[in-house]
Amino acid sequence: MRPIRATFVSLALSVLVLTGGARSARAQGDTSALAPTLPAATSSSLNAFTGVTVIDGDPYWRVDLRPDFRFGRVGIGMKAVLLVGQPSGDDPDADTKTKLLTEDGEEWDSLSSYLRAIRYVEWATPRAPFYARYGELFDVRVGHGMLMEGYSNFDRRGARLNLDRGSWGAETMLNNFDKPELFGGRAFIRPLAGTESLLNRLTLGATALVDINPVPDADGAKSAGITDEDPLIAYAGDAAFPLVRSESMLLELYNEVAATSLPSISDAGELTTEAKMGDAVGIGLDVASLRAKLEYRTMQAGFVPTLFGYDYEYLARTPDHGIWFDPTRTATNGYYGSATMSYQEKAFVGAIFEDYNGDGPDGDPRLSARFVETTLLEPVDVRAFYTKRGIGGVDSKNEEQSFFEDLVDLDEKSLFVVEIAYNIQGPMQLVLTREYRFRERADGEGFEPIKKTTAQIGISTSF
Repeated sequence: MRPIRATFVSLALSVLVLTGGARSARAQGDTSALAPTLPAATSSSLNAFTGVTVIDGDPYWRVDLRPDFRFGRVGIGMKAVLLVGQPSGDDPDADTKTKLLTEDGEEWDSLSSYLRAIRYVEWATPRAPFYARYGELFDVRVGHGMLMEGYSNFDRRGARLNLDRGSWGAETMLNNFDKPELFGGRAFIRPLAGTESLLNRLTLGATALVDINPVPDADGAKSAGITDEDPLIAYAGDAAFPLVRSESMLLELYNEVAATSLPSISDAGELTTEAKMGDAVGIGLDVASLRAKLEYRTMQAGFVPTLFGYDYEYLARTPDHGIWFDPTRTATNGYYGSATMSYQEKAFVGAIFEDYNGDGPDGDPRLSARFVETTLLEPVDVRAFYTKRGIGGVDSKNEEQSFFEDLVDLDEKSLFVVEIAYNIQGPMQLVLTREYRFRERADGEGFEPIKKTTAQIGISTSF
């Protein structure tokens, strides 16, 4: 039996305690996307904390103010996070005087830094007939997820716009207002909507996503003398037919055919593109508190399913990485399944499982699990999230690692956030946070991983 080495493992846990009166109606982070069945907040809230943050060994004093306002379908989230301290760094010539920095220890020297004061402005929810959002993007999915699912813009300020007019609609996304690089969306029609035909529920969709800078000065391009970069183009077509569609239940069959045109350097040193395709045939169920789907996927050699995932921005924007055609990805096929279930709006559980029969990276299984718990742990709120790509194989020292060793080893392929809030009395809370995630590099060239530990005290209340 071949070794089990997952190329993508994402375990996401989130607990969000919701109570009336003085208790907060939302966690400090905007984590509603962790559980699609989680109802949208109907009241406004305020989180105000202060304490100490340690980033990569450097201590800072932290002030954290996050009000959320809800006016009917309109939601506005603000964020004022300031750090005061002396960053050390590895550069002996670096300026180490006391500074006022952003929440990840970055300088206030770009439009992006100031845009982060507005965490989000949104109208309705993603499944509403009209949905719009400016701000943080997290766990974004376009279409049925063959191209984009779980995407995050790393706390930049992007946008989404979804429209469903019954007979037609669209869903769009933009990664970053300050420096737009990834954008696109999906348009769909129901050509026989309004007729008496049995096919009046048929939905046809077309998706196009474009990244204008997927290879930022990577070594391979430099050594080949290449300065111009072709865009990364991903496109898909889909068809869905609901077998049952009512206010309480949706059961549908669908097929999504996708292709990615990835940059590749030829033997002659020229930058070209390699177009590869994948296909997913699935069945989806949405009933009461359960949302689930099961797909059978077939992929050509080199096709990357769900290319636009959580770590896409890190790979695409950071020098010496980039999104390249990988010839080691062999043709493969197999199963993909996901489910999200809620229990009396108090517990939300989600899971994703993939297993393909190829011999290359795409042939390894993928696993994802999510959990959101509400109102069950009265004195304690807990929010946690974990994801990692490429678990197993060799580490940075070229030493073989087992699946479970690499699972707990946090490195540049990882995201880990755990937040524990103890409710002292009334609205007052003590909050401890441990994070391993990405921040923008000081030179503005992409992102880098950071380790952050925070201890704060303050109030969390709804009104």
